[in-house]
Amino acid sequence: MIARRFGFGALLLGLSLPAAGHAACRVVFDVRVPAGTPAASTLWISGDRPELGNWNGAGFALGSAGEQRYIGGVELPEGADIAFKVTRGSWETVEKTSDGGE
Repeated sequence: MIARRFGFGALLLGLSLPAAGHAACRVVFDVRVPAGTPAASTLWISGDRPELGNWNGAGFALGSAGEQRYIGGVELPEGADIAFKVTRGSWETVEKTSDGGE
């Protein structure tokens, strides 16, 4: 499990090993948001791969998993490096550090 902290809260990534003969693994994004986040928000993972929306601000939607928590998984090629950010659907609502920085 990999944890990443930023202004939204904590992001936990879960990685599962591929089944025999398959060259993919499931990556699970588990995001906790601050209390001030609007309850009706949709969170998106926007990243550098087609599965993550190719840097579209609304790339891959996460589902609500209860109060202040969003979760979703995607299959990625085994060994793939990924870069991503969390948004609420646009680059104007991208994750920030606790002091408001990028």
